[in-house]
Amino acid sequence: MRLNITGYLDQQALTPAKLFDPASFIWSVAAGLTAPIFTGGTLEAEKRAAVDAFKASAADYQQTVLVSFEQVADVLQALGHDAELLRTERRALDTASASLVLQRKSYAGGNTGILSVLDAERQYQQARLGYVRAEAQRYQDTVQLMIALGGTPWDKAREEQRAKAMGVAAEK
Repeated sequence: MRLNITGYLDQQALTPAKLFDPASFIWSVAAGLTAPIFTGGTLEAEKRAAVDAFKASAADYQQTVLVSFEQVADVLQALGHDAELLRTERRALDTASASLVLQRKSYAGGNTGILSVLDAERQYQQARLGYVRAEAQRYQDTVQLMIALGGTPWDKAREEQRAKAMGVAAEK
């Protein structure tokens, strides 16, 4: 709280007899002391409003941090699932590849027909497609992790670099 004590000189105080008159001094001090009393409620209300605004900002920040942690945790869990899926698809691809090799050898030896070889090739291609899809999902989730950790999408970063090179600010 701030207290201002001010003194006022008026025409009556210009005479030497009235210069140190106690009545004049009390009036000037009293006027200075009563001013903060009338604005005290306003100052207290402004203080409460500022404290409440600070608490609201802190709660918003806390909520933002919690949502960010939740996003990072979700993406990390998705990456764990992606790693397991990638291992499974890799085993399926290896199995289909070995089966195709065996079917081709069997066909070359005259033990099986061409349909068995074509079926083994179809299974191999499906396994390859599954592996590529799992790999793409893992890359996508890795990018999502970078974004959740506060990074920018690569396209946006490239766009900003291109705009800087052209001397124009990138639109957001």
